[in-house]
Amino acid sequence: MDPVDFISLAGKLAATANADDAAYRTAVSRAYYEAFHLAALVLAELGFSAPRTANVHVFVQRHLNGSRQLPACTAASLLSDLHAARNRADYQLGHDTVGTQAVAKWSVEMAHQIRAALLECSQSPIREQVRTGISAYVQRITGARQPR
Repeated sequence: MDPVDFISLAGKLAATANADDAAYRTAVSRAYYEAFHLAALVLAELGFSAPRTANVHVFVQRHLNGSRQLPACTAASLLSDLHAARNRADYQLGHDTVGTQAVAKWSVEMAHQIRAALLECSQSPIREQVRTGISAYVQRITGARQPR
């Protein structure tokens, strides 16, 4: 499955006037997962495989941020914000503002901004700078060397 399919669904749900709480919450969740999966793919393409654990969401954010490169740090920061919104949408059913069209639209916009930042990370010369930065980050936190 292509993660971009998630943002297509999120966009349709967010654009629906007078949709119910569940539709808008689903838009928030799908927008996050599109961005998250794209970020994990970028990391994998750079040689950093995300773990298959509950910590994967933090792993992706920290590795992008650890690169110390502006587009990757931007993607990490926005991904963190969108992750928090996704958690509210999925787990805080009493949180009444998250199930609104405004939050759904904001989430879709955040996912688009994350995608743009990740695209920048995938292009030369930033790509190598991000890879080098993440390698240095991994070495700082673990003492282990990563692929170059």
